[in-house]
Amino acid sequence: MVHGTATAEALRERILGADAPEFWSTTRVTYLESLKASRVMFLDGYDTMLHLVGVSEDTAKVFEPLVIHFLALVYQADLAYEEAQVNGSFEVDLGWRRDMEDLLEGYGLLDQQARARLDDLQRYFELEGQLLLGQVEVTEDSVYEVLSIRSSDIALAIPLMLNLVGVDPRIVDELVRVNKPLYMLWEIADDVPSYDKDVAAGSYSTIRMYAKIFGAERGRAKLEEFRARLVEQACAEFAKVSATTLRIFVGSVAPAWLMPLVRRMPRGLLVPILQSSIRKDKMTRPELPKMIDEN
Repeated sequence: MVHGTATAEALRERILGADAPEFWSTTRVTYLESLKASRVMFLDGYDTMLHLVGVSEDTAKVFEPLVIHFLALVYQADLAYEEAQVNGSFEVDLGWRRDMEDLLEGYGLLDQQARARLDDLQRYFELEGQLLLGQVEVTEDSVYEVLSIRSSDIALAIPLMLNLVGVDPRIVDELVRVNKPLYMLWEIADDVPSYDKDVAAGSYSTIRMYAKIFGAERGRAKLEEFRARLVEQACAEFAKVSATTLRIFVGSVAPAWLMPLVRRMPRGLLVPILQSSIRKDKMTRPELPKMIDEN
C-alpha cells in the first residue's frame, strides 16, 4: 500500500470479510456480464488504475471481486440500454443502479458524491440513446455533455478504491479533477480505431457526432481544436493541485525505479514536467481518421 492509511490486513477484512449485508444476496449478474468485466484485469489501463490507487500486486487481488462485480453492473446497464435503443427507447429497468447503490452502501461509501457520479453514469446512458434516436439535437453542447460523463464508471470506481485504502478526501477530489479532461481525451482516442465500424453500425462516437454537426472536413478541424483545449485544461489542473496529488499521478504511469526520485521532486518541477508530458503525449491524441460526411 502506498497512498492510503488502511493496512493490507484491514483492507482484506473490509472487502473480503465474512460479514456482508443481506441485500447483497439479491444482486443478479449474468456470467456474460462477469466475463466481460473480468477481461478488464488484462488491460494495461487496469494496471494504471491500480498504480493510481497505490496498491501492491498482491493487495490488488483483494480488489478483484469488487471491481469485477462493479464493472459487471456497468456492462449490464450498457447491454440493457443498447437493447432499448434497438427498440426505439432510452429507458430501462434501473435494477443495475439499485445494485450499485447497494454495493456502495455495503462499504459505507454511498455518499452525496457517489450518488452524483451514479447520476452522471445514468445520464450518460440515457443521453447517448436520445442523441442516437434523434430525441435530442446533436450539438456541440450535447456532445460535450455526453463526453464529460462518458467515463463516469471509472470516475466512480477510482474514488471508491481510493476511499477504501484511506486516501485523504482532498487528494481524492484533486485526482478526480485532474483526470476529468484526460478521461475525455481517452474516450475520443478510444473511438479512433473503431470509427469505420461505428459508422457502419450507426453506433455513437464523438468523432461521428462532430462530422454530423460540422461536416467531415470542418468536423475534423473542430475536434482537433477541442482536443487541444482539453490538453490545456488538464495542464491548468496540474498547476492547481498539491504535490502529493502530482506524485500519485506520476506514480500511476512511471516505472517503479523512478519513484524514489519523483518523491524528492518539488512541486515546482513536477508541474512543468507533467504539463510537457501531456502536451507531447500522442497516445491520448492519436491521429483522427478521415471523417465521413453523414449529413
